[in-house]
Amino acid sequence: MSTQSNTPPDTPSNHSTDPSVPCADGVIGTTDYVTLRAEVNDAEDNNLTAEFRYAPEDGPAVTAEVKASSGSVASVYVPSDNLREGVTYWWEVRAGDGTAHSPWTDRCTFSLDKERPSSPPGVTSEEFPEEEDGNPVRTEGKFTFTAGGVDDVVRYVWGTEDGAGGSIDADGPGGSATVTHRPLRSGPQYLYVRSLDAAGNQSDLRRYLFHPTRPPHRDRSGDLDGDSAVDLWLVDPDTGALLFHRGRGDGTFEPGRRAAGSATSGSSERRSSPIAVPGTRTTTRTSSSCAPAGTTRGSRNCGSTRATATAALPPRTAGAGN
Repeated sequence: MSTQSNTPPDTPSNHSTDPSVPCADGVIGTTDYVTLRAEVNDAEDNNLTAEFRYAPEDGPAVTAEVKASSGSVASVYVPSDNLREGVTYWWEVRAGDGTAHSPWTDRCTFSLDKERPSSPPGVTSEEFPEEEDGNPVRTEGKFTFTAGGVDDVVRYVWGTEDGAGGSIDADGPGGSATVTHRPLRSGPQYLYVRSLDAAGNQSDLRRYLFHPTRPPHRDRSGDLDGDSAVDLWLVDPDTGALLFHRGRGDGTFEPGRRAAGSATSGSSERRSSPIAVPGTRTTTRTSSSCAPAGTTRGSRNCGSTRATATAALPPRTAGAGN
């Protein structure tokens, strides 16, 4: 007489949704796929399966099973075309070893917001009015961004031709935000801004043309930004880009900032605008993956793959996705 003992696999860990959103009530923006993933482990067996299931709160569940090795991350890709906008979906996963299954994980929930802000943001400035002569160059001005009538805008990203810029939260959904900027040169130049909703969808680009006037007096020799300290222009030996090093006034200089339109060595590319919405990341991982039947990834085409996934991760999550 012989006996065989077996313990079930561990409950899958590190389960997450990609684009990255909180497990509870995440909101995902425009994306081709929603990826469900989790790590599977078993103390005895190496060849495991990960069984995923997901469903709208008002509908039946879809199940997909993925082969995975113990200690690996298993993934299922759900085409966003198969998901309805504004509907809350739940998903969970469990591991199996051919004899027993682990418990199901806690359920994660998410919804999709595929609608990008319909209008670009508005921009106003008292110090530097649009398409008019403004304050002298190198004086500080305030620029106020408004949502353009879009009530779910929560953030703005902005930039200028001289490399300044960043991101700022609105003072509430559909609200405004104000930034300060000190232009370094006189003459016509642009400030660029986009608005973002809570899911990370971005508006069209707003270009704001303003005209700092000449300073009332001549700058001292070597002072490039009007602060009475000597500054430097240097060429980056690695990229060939022109860098501006602002003098601190004590004989030291700030780290170099790339000049607007400065192309790298061997490239004639110029940026159409200096804005890049922060948070985009490309990650490479070894995982087991499976696409539900009927998708462009194949019918139940499951197996161990080397996959590269691109995910948008806004710095603030507030339900933010791609």
